[in-house]
Order: sequence, then C-alpha cells, then structure tokens
Amino acid sequence: MTEPDLTPSRPVYDGKLGELYAIYLRHLILMVLTLGWSRFWGRTRLRRYLWNHLAVLGDRFEYRGRGLELLIGFLLAVVMLAAWAAAMWLVWIQVFHEKPFASFGLFDLFSLSVALIGFPLAYVGHYAGLRYRLSRTRWRGIRCAMAGSAWRYGASAMRSSCLPRFSPLNSRASVAGAFSSPSCTSTRSLKRPSFIQREMAAVASAARGR
Repeated sequence: MTEPDLTPSRPVYDGKLGELYAIYLRHLILMVLTLGWSRFWGRTRLRRYLWNHLAVLGDRFEYRGRGLELLIGFLLAVVMLAAWAAAMWLVWIQVFHEKPFASFGLFDLFSLSVALIGFPLAYVGHYAGLRYRLSRTRWRGIRCAMAGSAWRYGASAMRSSCLPRFSPLNSRASVAGAFSSPSCTSTRSLKRPSFIQREMAAVASAARGR
C-alpha cells in the first residue's frame, strides 16, 4: 500500500462571495419573517458553507452542528438569566426592603451583579462556544475537540483583565494555561495510529506555514 502524500500545504478556501451573500440574504429574510427565531438555523447554514469550502491537504472540513442545538443553548441561557434576575429581585425585596439607599434600586442592583458576575460568565460562554464549534467539526473522518475547563478559563481571563499590567499574575500564560490543546479523535478505526499522527503533524505544519 502506497503511503499518501503528506507534503505540508496551505489551507485553501474556494467559496464564492455571491453564494455566501445569497445564503446571508435568505437568512435575513427568514429572520424578519420569524421575528428572529430562524437565526440559529441561518448561522448553521453559514458555518456549513464556510466549513465545506475550506480544504487542507485536498480534503474539506465538515460542520455537523444543528440549529436546534443552538436554539436549546439559547433557551438555557435565557432561563439562567431569568433565574438570576429573580434572585436579584428577591434580594432587593427581602434584604434591602426595596429602598436600601438613595437612588439605588432594583436596576442598579442588577447592573452591579452583572458587572461582578456577568463578565466572567461572558468569558465562560466564549470558551464553551468555541468548544462546541470544534466538537461539531470533522476532517477526514476525524472529530475535533477541545478539553479544559470553561470556568477556569473565565477565571483566568478575568484575572488577566482586572489585575494591573505589571502584576506577575497578569500574563498571557495564565489565560493560555486554561486551554488544553485542541485534540482530534478519529471516527474511523484506528488500526494505524502512526498514520493519524503523521496526518495531524502535516496539518500542524500547514498551519504554521500560513
């Protein structure tokens, strides 16, 4: 059996701007007709087009995400936000008795809680979104993934953002340490693990050559 050509090559994108605009225009029309609820499926179609027109070593990427998954994630985020708002309302009623200080009401309490809790959660959501996109990406039957803790990344990102620049804790390494290297698990039978390793080494070399 002849060995495949693993010469490093640059990623190639062959999508057409006109086709991409057509998908986006359809997405906007459906957004208006459905009052925004079709945005999850429109985003999925856009990602699928971009992934399918990007190739490495002659093989294209494949995106297997679904709009329903994005919708469920959005609804979960809305439920969490509603629960947090309800908790702040109970604190305002039961603890502060509705008027704790002059010009300090429910909206101010909620805003303060967002500043203290919401920003870290934004970093956590960013990490979770990246992990989702990688988990729905395939290349040559290889499923991509990213390990690590989204909460640890959120804490590291907030520490790097809030601490002074001269602090030893404020370094890119502290944020990068929250990431585990993206990994790939083959959906094929791994009878030749060395071949998979050579393929991944070729992909890494191509990425460095960009």
